[in-house]
Amino acid sequence: MTEQADRNPHLQTAAVSWGSRRAPIAVLAVHGRTQSPEFMRELSISVDGPPARWVAPAAADHQWYDYRFMDAPPKADAQLDWSLEAIDAVLQGVLANGFTADRVVLLGFSQGACLISEYALRNPRRYAGIVLLTGGFIGPEERRTDFRGSFDGTRVLMSTVREDPWVPLPRVIRTHAEFERLGAEAELCVEPGAEHGVTEDARARTRALLVAASA
Repeated sequence: MTEQADRNPHLQTAAVSWGSRRAPIAVLAVHGRTQSPEFMRELSISVDGPPARWVAPAAADHQWYDYRFMDAPPKADAQLDWSLEAIDAVLQGVLANGFTADRVVLLGFSQGACLISEYALRNPRRYAGIVLLTGGFIGPEERRTDFRGSFDGTRVLMSTVREDPWVPLPRVIRTHAEFERLGAEAELCVEPGAEHGVTEDARARTRALLVAASA
């Protein structure tokens, strides 16, 4: 085990992969709290998208951090840093296996979508696409963002429901604005309801983004 993995609990379990290594795109799929890579595998089946190499990291104890995403992180707490480091390590592995960044889709649900939001906004570049299923960047309401860089036209799908109990709509809207400010082609889809999950419409829109990314 490397020194990095030894100190980072999220790197002590290998990411789960499925799909062809020769697929036109790779999807880095990040699960939510209490979930595992198996949730993302089931999501990939229900989305029924084009051929892709899926790679899903596993959070230690089934959570990336143990506080709500809009809480102020505890002082000297490394959980968020570890989580972002784990996402980057898995992405670097995907890139090392022959996929350029513009052939990689970043996808997350719930806590995973919040983590992907934060990671992508800190590391803007041209990706094949970004799918955020009920999530937004991490931090308290008063956080001032200073994200810099460009997504260079990367297509971003943000999908949520109007009264989600875990991810407030204003934070989703603010996150959408940040992606647009940094040059992404960001689509925001807000459905009625309060159920925390992935809707049929969100699956269909995800499928469409993956098809476009594969073209």
